This record gives sequence, C-alpha cells and structure tokens, in this order.
Amino acid sequence: MHIEPQVFEEYIRSFLKIEKLYKKYIKINPSESDVRKLYKKDTQKAKISYIAIPYDKLKEGLKIPENELEKFYQKNKSFFKEEPKIKMKYAIITNDDKEKLALIRNNLNNLKVIDDLKNKFSVEVKETAFIGKKDPIEGLGWQPAINNIAFSLKLKKISPMLETSIGYIFLQKEEEKAAFTPEFADIKTKVEDAIKDSLAKEKAKVLADKLASKIKNENIQNIRKLAEQEKYDFKDTSEFKYYDYIEGLGLNEKVSKIVFSLKKDGIYPHPIFLSKGAYIVQLKDISPIDEKDFAAKKGEYLERLKQSLELMQKIRLLSQIKKESNARF
Repeated sequence: MHIEPQVFEEYIRSFLKIEKLYKKYIKINPSESDVRKLYKKDTQKAKISYIAIPYDKLKEGLKIPENELEKFYQKNKSFFKEEPKIKMKYAIITNDDKEKLALIRNNLNNLKVIDDLKNKFSVEVKETAFIGKKDPIEGLGWQPAINNIAFSLKLKKISPMLETSIGYIFLQKEEEKAAFTPEFADIKTKVEDAIKDSLAKEKAKVLADKLASKIKNENIQNIRKLAEQEKYDFKDTSEFKYYDYIEGLGLNEKVSKIVFSLKKDGIYPHPIFLSKGAYIVQLKDISPIDEKDFAAKKGEYLERLKQSLELMQKIRLLSQIKKESNARF
C-alpha cells in the first residue's frame, strides 16, 4: 500500500478509537412498528383523486402596469441576481477503452491543458455554454459533483483524472462570469412573470382554502362532485407506492407522507401547495399489508433499518464531535 508502518499503525489506532466511540454512544433498537413502516413504504399501493388549481391558469389574462414592474424590480433586486457561471471543456474516457486509459494514466504528467488529450491521444473534447452550479452539463446531464469541481478549478488548468459512473473524466474551466444583477430593461419579461407567479399563488391559496372550508363545513365526501360544481380540474391517479412518481404531482415525499397517512376515502383537510399549483387530495384506495410476506421478510427489513439508523447516528455523532472540539475532518 506504500504506507510507512508507523503511519499505518496510527491509522489503525484511530479507527479503533472511533469504533469504541460508536459502540459507546450509538444504540440501535428499532421497534416492530418502525420495521412495519419501512415495509409499508416498499410494498403498499395507493390511488388518489385530487382537485388541482394550476398557477398557470390563474396567470392567464393578468396585465401588470409598467410602473408596477419597475417598482417590483427595485424592491426585489436580490431575487433577480444571477449566479456565477462558467464555460468548461470536458473529455470522457470510458472504462471499455482500456488501452487508451492505460496510455493516458502513464502520461498524466504530460497533460498541461485538456486539448492535449485531443492532440496526443485522439480523445474527443467537448465545450459547454455558460452554466451555473445547479445546471445540467450538455451531454452529461445533472452532475452536481462535476459542476462543483469545475467551478473550483483555476482558469485554463486541467483537472486531475476523475473516476465517475460514466467513466474517467477530465475538466477544464474556460471562462467565468461573476454573479450580477441584470438591468431592468434586460429582464422585464422575467420581472413580469415573477409578479404574475406571486399573484397566482396568492389567488390559488384563497381559492384552495375556500374549498377546504367548504369540504369541512358541508361534510363533503366526494371531491369529484365538488370539482364539477366549482369547475376545477380533477384527476384520478393509477396505483403508486410511497416513493413512486404520482401522476400530475411528480416525485414528492411530502405528498406521499400525507397520502399514506389517510384512511380510505379520507380527504386531507388542508390544501397542498406544490410548484405548479394548489391541490385538494382524497385517498380512494390503499392496499392492505400482506402479513405473511411481512413475517417472512421482517428480518431483512430489520437489518436494513438498523443499517440506516446506525449511519444516521454515526453522522450525527461525528458532526457533534467536530462542533464541540472544533476539529477538522
């Protein structure tokens, strides 16, 4: 391993100390109820109905006077601040290209700029447009770790060879723009959209709260009829599990937590506000627990839960040690 014996021994001593801390402070004892909850999240299926009040529909026909646009911009300049952006080049060598990978590994010291990969080893080098830290990379998709590394590089300096799930990758930052706030004239349409979004959300809240009150006060049992009477969008979904995509609502654990807490035909008493609209939700069906299957798999789920809880407690313990000792890990 090319580690000096005394250094290796020090590592081992540190590991043993940390393991003793874990044994002393980390106690994992999940209840059967906790195990059942995990099993239900994996196996139980539900169907829901919902009334939707989309923000986009409420924005239709809204007209904002010019003076109101500029007033809003001046009061909310920080909202329109654009994050720093960079242009970068990148090159990927796949795991299948073993000969080229070995050749590049043996010549890493000769790589001064990323174009050396193209000129010396015939590796394709691609260049992005300006992107922010949270933007997808053209040709790679959403890669937050790669974005962060690219932003940290010095201009025109090639990164070390990075191992990723898609192969080995090299990065180089080509240009950078500091954060700035555009002038009003350049983003007038964006300002107008922001005001319309705000007004639509306020109106959706009023309408959704009114529906929730009506359901409660009139003891309404079927939201389909209410949607028809009030002329709102209505949808029945197909079956989904706790961590599945919900038709029209997306992947949202907040919604799943609400849905799987309801009883059959139960209506959640509060509107749910998501990125695209406000929703009134009713649970239409939920599958029962297969007790035989749960009994057979209880041990497996217990181990999964123990591992998850142990990891969380280890992270909390290390964070607490770091905070109290001002240590650097």
